[in-house]
Amino acid sequence: METLREELMAYIREHYLREDAGSYKQVALSFLHFAQREKNLFQLVYLRHRNEGETLFEDPNEMQTIHKLEVNLELPRQKAAEMHRRMQYYSYSMAVMMATGYLNFSEEEISTELTEYYRIMLSYYKQVKTEEELQHWLERSRNLLV
Repeated sequence: METLREELMAYIREHYLREDAGSYKQVALSFLHFAQREKNLFQLVYLRHRNEGETLFEDPNEMQTIHKLEVNLELPRQKAAEMHRRMQYYSYSMAVMMATGYLNFSEEEISTELTEYYRIMLSYYKQVKTEEELQHWLERSRNLLV
């Protein structure tokens, strides 16, 4: 059974969770679509008991994604990793609601939620003080949001 579970997890990781990190928003959208369309597989991967020391998230895109945030936003690696972790938490909470039937989001709502939360995180991590500054960093990270 353990071998079967490991093989199934590898299959899910490769076919449902791996996404080109060229677009930050696309990675989140793929994750949320996985939760929405493959509720049972999502629950198997993300809503299972974790043994002590086991990773919290299955994120095969993590290193690429953090690197993109680091470069595009001129953030130290630690800050980029922290920002990504918080974006994961937000996406994860939306995904759990979708996978368990608690809430269903339309495509438009998903897109709006991700964009608005990204703006909040960007403002915080770049310590943005004006709308003009925010627009500058949004433009710099445009390829992350497409």
